[in-house]
Amino acid sequence: MVTAVCGVADSPADTLMGVPKPARRVCVTIGALVSACGLAVSGCTVKPPPAPQSTETTRSTPPPPPRVMQVIVGIDSIGAGFNPHLLSDLSAVNAAVSALVLPSAFRPVPDPTTPTGSRWEMDPTLLVSAEVTNDNPFTVTYKIRPEAQWTDNAPIAADDFWYLWRQMVSQPGVVDPAGYDLITGVQSIDGGKQAVVTFSQPYPAWRELFSNILPAHIVKDVPGGFPAGLARALPVTGGQFRVETIDPQRDEILIARNDRYCPPAKPDLILFRRAGAPPRWPTRSATATPRSPRCMADRRPSPSCRPSRTCEPRAS
Repeated sequence: MVTAVCGVADSPADTLMGVPKPARRVCVTIGALVSACGLAVSGCTVKPPPAPQSTETTRSTPPPPPRVMQVIVGIDSIGAGFNPHLLSDLSAVNAAVSALVLPSAFRPVPDPTTPTGSRWEMDPTLLVSAEVTNDNPFTVTYKIRPEAQWTDNAPIAADDFWYLWRQMVSQPGVVDPAGYDLITGVQSIDGGKQAVVTFSQPYPAWRELFSNILPAHIVKDVPGGFPAGLARALPVTGGQFRVETIDPQRDEILIARNDRYCPPAKPDLILFRRAGAPPRWPTRSATATPRSPRCMADRRPSPSCRPSRTCEPRAS
């Protein structure tokens, strides 16, 4: 041991007293080595390993599913059919559903300053413009929005205007054919996105034409065609809502928001259900807001809204 060689004293001088010089040199050398080793050992001390890290993954709470707003409208019956242009299918429910799922060039909006209490305004979700472009012959040009389309991706086009005109002047038992019989032609230009309608004489009420336009590419080929092809369903629509289900046994019609329609409609669902019928699934009542779609775009009366919901024409 170093202490055995060097001893312990009160001072360095006492420590080396009586120690031969060679021994003193040895002690000094050993002391230096010990000091150096102490420094080396202190410098080479192994650091402890880091504290173990938790491998448990942080669980994030998924966002709640979006709330679905549904409006329930009490009705008496869904009616005999769903062609809004046939007297045989005429009903308040058919008028309300058609106004929500079918496109129209113009829609009536309340205006107490007019004799009829309403005025016809262009629907900007379907048309870019609609105006009289010639007086002789009287001509109206409808410019259809490029993005306007049916729920099966087919474009809403001048052919749909032409088809409705031809049915209104050739089929028996149609609703409000006045004005259509003055049309002499419907020309399609600009890839079908302009309908140029000519008349045999000026027709001041031209804005009231081409409401509830039907998908010509579907109705003309469906069995029964215009008179009977829409007796049970509206397979393709082009308004702010689309038909989800029709249940004649329960007198229920469920329409859902059409995601292709811009701006998106509110609420998400509207259920027309016979008053007193039990629901097919649990429902949550929702309060109608000013942004909710209104139930009429027609001159016919709206269905009785049992939840005290006001039904008026949709403003463009």
